[in-house]
Amino acid sequence: MKIFGKIVTLFIYLKIRNFVRCDNKWVQNVAEERGNIKKKYADHNPLNISNMMFHHRKMYEVYYLNEKEQFQKTTEEKKVESSLILKNRCVHEKKKKKLVVENIYEGGYTIWECTWEMLKFLHREKFNFKNKNILELGCAHGLVGIKILLDKGNVVFQELNKEVINDVLLPNIEKNMNKNLKKKKLQDKKTFMKINNEDFNCFIINKPWNKLNKTLKKKELKPFDFILGNEILYRKENYLSILKILKRNLKENGKAYFGTKSYYFGFEDGAGSNSFLDYVNKNKRFKFTARVVQTDTEKSVYSKDIIEITFAKKN
Repeated sequence: MKIFGKIVTLFIYLKIRNFVRCDNKWVQNVAEERGNIKKKYADHNPLNISNMMFHHRKMYEVYYLNEKEQFQKTTEEKKVESSLILKNRCVHEKKKKKLVVENIYEGGYTIWECTWEMLKFLHREKFNFKNKNILELGCAHGLVGIKILLDKGNVVFQELNKEVINDVLLPNIEKNMNKNLKKKKLQDKKTFMKINNEDFNCFIINKPWNKLNKTLKKKELKPFDFILGNEILYRKENYLSILKILKRNLKENGKAYFGTKSYYFGFEDGAGSNSFLDYVNKNKRFKFTARVVQTDTEKSVYSKDIIEITFAKKN
């Protein structure tokens, strides 16, 4: 009887163990399946809250100059009358909040304040850009350069980040110029793009400033009637590279205009309008003259300035 009892006990044990193994395997399979479904749902299902908020909102926002000569934001559905209307590709908030990393990502997903000051300045002064050659440094969204394309100018857009070029700049050019671009993306190993169109021509360069001169020379894209930049004077260490670009690529009677703040908080070297003016005007090597041609101090502890740089007059 004892042997029979042991056999029965062993039989029951084996049955329970196999059942538990099967049950555990079933639980594991269900968990894995649920995990895969959850991941797939989060990545691809438009009902995911984060994705839904981004994909279902308008792809473009519209900025226009109102009666007070200030930029106002609206949507594509609303019709507005203005002497200057620009459409801008919407950017996800996560990208806007991306941290600046020196020489890697310099804030290109954000439209900085002085962009609007530059646009107002160029519009008010009524520059004749038709058939002129313009270089925009650190173009990001490219709104200033696009305004010049609309004015029949030829523009070279320089931007450090290829992601910004593909996500924002190229869509903005296509949308504002109302033309389908043959190339929708700057490929991974490419640093240069030429956009040929019956109505406008422009170039895109994905190079840092210290390598830009070589590319401009190789592509025979100089000299320029105007060189423009916005919010690019926030580090003193960049001043030399910027002046080298002006020296080698600006026409003798050309002009450069930079939109900048008088002081950049958070940068310990004290960069901004004042330091840049001193650097240029006291630098005998480059022989430039710099001056503030527009300033705005409204509702701010710092001024938003437009600086003009020209070659110094020969004695």
